Amino acid sequence: MNPSLCPSWRLLPLLVAVVLIPCGTAAPAQMQTPRQARLSRDGVIWETKAWLVPYATELSKEAKIAGLSRIWAEGKWNFPNFADVSTIEWDSIYIASIPLVSGTQNTAEYYRELRRVVAKLNDGHSTVFLPPQLQAQLAAPPLRIDRIEGRVFITGVMSGRLTAQGIVPGMELLRVDGEPVDSYVTRTRLPFMGSNTAQHREVLHYSHELLEGPANSSVGLTLRTVDGAIMERDLPRGGYQDVVPHPRAEFRVLPGRMAYLALHSFASDSIERDVERWLPEIRASTCLVIDVRQNSGGSGVVAYNLVGQLIPDSFPLPKLASRQYIATRRAWGQAGTWWSPGLQFWPGRGAVTVPVAVLTGPRTLSAAEVFVEALRLSKRATIIGEPTGGSTGDPLAFALPGGGVAQIATSANLGAVRPDILATRTASDFLAGRDAALAAALAATCTGSN
Repeated sequence: MNPSLCPSWRLLPLLVAVVLIPCGTAAPAQMQTPRQARLSRDGVIWETKAWLVPYATELSKEAKIAGLSRIWAEGKWNFPNFADVSTIEWDSIYIASIPLVSGTQNTAEYYRELRRVVAKLNDGHSTVFLPPQLQAQLAAPPLRIDRIEGRVFITGVMSGRLTAQGIVPGMELLRVDGEPVDSYVTRTRLPFMGSNTAQHREVLHYSHELLEGPANSSVGLTLRTVDGAIMERDLPRGGYQDVVPHPRAEFRVLPGRMAYLALHSFASDSIERDVERWLPEIRASTCLVIDVRQNSGGSGVVAYNLVGQLIPDSFPLPKLASRQYIATRRAWGQAGTWWSPGLQFWPGRGAVTVPVAVLTGPRTLSAAEVFVEALRLSKRATIIGEPTGGSTGDPLAFALPGGGVAQIATSANLGAVRPDILATRTASDFLAGRDAALAAALAATCTGSN
């Protein structure tokens, strides 16, 4: 995500999606030259009221095909990673999907089919968001779930109501509604969620919304406790009023004046103010460990501003490349080209000079990845942990009939950022409460080896 092409940005909320769009407005029509007026009109055709078809439990056949067609068209012109999914033929997928989407019995089925289509792109930033009316009907028990070394564990419980039923971190999930968890994932998750790397696909399939279903329903879990006993629980999916939200950032000073800073999201610039408050303690520390293992991204502006706290001078940003389509060249039989703004820099402030390590993992995604990559390019930090999710994206969001939103990646991916020191999470470490990556970071960063 490279926002430096424009001096300021604004947030555009689109239902559950939040995207960054460049600032600037066109000159009034009476001030435009004929060429400017033509280009201004060209801009208007991309987003029109024709797509604002209101929600209904059953959309018309024409609206369904129109929504599928828009996904196909935006993907064909904008998706940058077709070389990475060379086994798919996008036009054939579109044609084969027309009878499937037009034959759906209701809007919920329709959006399920749209998700199946977009999942074939295997891209972490290309997806379909449900209309609010459909999303409001779904819920999942507030649990954090991770697959570690082929086993599926509950790694976080965010409700006392669940704790009272004996649900605690460390339990292994064996079955969902009587079905082995891997089989359940293969049937209900794999066809509808794709990403760029195997490690992030595993996160999507086993973690996000794994137990989601109708909010007024329950889900049956077969669990193995830490001491090996088998336990059955039937958990309501919705109705939890005591959910403890995951903090956006955490800070503490470890023994030996070692500073630990967890940045769980870059979705709001409020995290910059959090970090500003902690700067005096960070500067007084012997080292700084920044944990972005649970950070799925947000704003590139926020990410780069935080990198700037660690670097005194301007620093290079990760490279950006996007497809460039010129109609006349296509008429001449020439292939499309790539556009790139070239090497870009972001101003540094250098408020922190202590040695730095960054902890990464497969949940580290999007703006969190460019945060890590910017530090890597500047040789400012040692990267420790596991490879990142490998999806940076710059997604383009657009409306679908019925009130949903789709987004398609527009920037070629950096690929997963690989750590300088590999520290893989193991089931035995998790069950014993050990954090091998944090231990490696403290050893590498705070003993003078950074």
